[in-house]
Amino acid sequence: MTAKQDEAVSSRQGAWHQSTLSTIHDCPRRWFLTYELGLPDPSGEAARVGTSIHAAVELHEKNRMVGTATDIDAMIAVAIADLGQDEHELHAKAEAGIKHWWKTKMKDKSMSHRDYVMQFEPVAIEPYFRVPLVDGALPIAGWIDAVYRDEAGLYRLVDLKTAGSMSRWKDGGEGKRHQATMYAIALQLSDILPEPIDYLPEMTYTVVKPGTGGECAKRVSVQPDLVDVAVLGQKIRDAEAIVVADQFPRNPSWVLCSETWCPHYHKCMVTGEYAGRPVTVRKRVVPK
Repeated sequence: MTAKQDEAVSSRQGAWHQSTLSTIHDCPRRWFLTYELGLPDPSGEAARVGTSIHAAVELHEKNRMVGTATDIDAMIAVAIADLGQDEHELHAKAEAGIKHWWKTKMKDKSMSHRDYVMQFEPVAIEPYFRVPLVDGALPIAGWIDAVYRDEAGLYRLVDLKTAGSMSRWKDGGEGKRHQATMYAIALQLSDILPEPIDYLPEMTYTVVKPGTGGECAKRVSVQPDLVDVAVLGQKIRDAEAIVVADQFPRNPSWVLCSETWCPHYHKCMVTGEYAGRPVTVRKRVVPK
């Protein structure tokens, strides 16, 4: 998804996206500050580089859908335009990530990410979905990076990720299964596909490193099942219960609860301006 931060936050109101569902479980207070109060939660440099690489790959695949070839220089130009002309250090990182997507083979010598998706017919690039899943709860919603049809006629999901290290991509962990499940069930329930399906498509994460050294490209596939769908439904029910309880506790044990990773950290954990009962914080905090 390549929307800018303010567009992305506003679009997530009134639905459970993969990111908002993860946030409310990881740190309910951050969800409250960002998505209810609308406090700025700006993207860091890594996220900006990731967004620019997404924009480049999106161009490549949307052009492919209409029979137009896109060379790597055009992709890099799109990424640079997305970042802004003066961000030279970030340009180098985006260029590295795009080159890894285009030509870097996997550790097991298998094909590059570009060669991998070129095997398949692109069906939808960045489609948006918003569908009900749990009775009485907000719908699920989001943008799917890409939907393909393989040589057997089966649909496949592909999601592009950027990572400074592949250490978190050893397998399809819990968070990756949740996203894969949400997108797979969305394909069943939405009108993205030209015809209905009765199976949950596999999700393949294509991961690139916006830099050099070490492992720079990796693919991880996740096959959701009905147990995953049940788990997703329960996570939505639990999230709805957190909202109804109106407590939104802080979670200092969360790995991203730090000055580096959370823009609300200082006022939440140090000065206490964003701490306390939500009803009090609502009166105290005026979003800019």
